[in-house]
Amino acid sequence: MIGTMSRFVAELNLGAMFAKRLSIQAAVLRTRNAEEKAAIVNEVEKNVWPAIMSGKVKPVIYQQLALGEAVEAHLLMEHGNHIEKVLLIP
Repeated sequence: MIGTMSRFVAELNLGAMFAKRLSIQAAVLRTRNAEEKAAIVNEVEKNVWPAIMSGKVKPVIYQQLALGEAVEAHLLMEHGNHIEKVLLIP
């Protein structure tokens, strides 16, 4: 996990994690200096981005809204009742 929009509580299926021998690592970027942030971005581009581009890793989308519905999108984000992404579509 890299960053969060403010929601620090989430449900997690530990059974699935144990079965697949998965682990979680978390990082807070806010306290990092520009050099450290740049290094993290480089590592993500090298190690994570290829999996996203190939479709192996996909974002989970909560809702897609038209650009004209930006106010509603902001309200969804403010309420924080979701974990997935809220997309604005032009």
